[in-house]
Amino acid sequence: MVDTDSEALNTWFVKQGYNTQDMEFDVVYVNGDNNLENLRKDEETWKLRLIEEEFLRRMFEV
Repeated sequence: MVDTDSEALNTWFVKQGYNTQDMEFDVVYVNGDNNLENLRKDEETWKLRLIEEEFLRRMFEV
């Protein structure tokens, strides 16, 4: 397992060249601490969710 810091994750995300204007995705799932939401521009609507939190919510929601 390789740990990646927030700066490396930000660099990777930007380097991928995702065009949020194309509505490629609505939600970005990420594992661990990050600051990707800081990269979201005002006109972009994608949401960021932590994998662990989403997993627990879906497993145990009543």
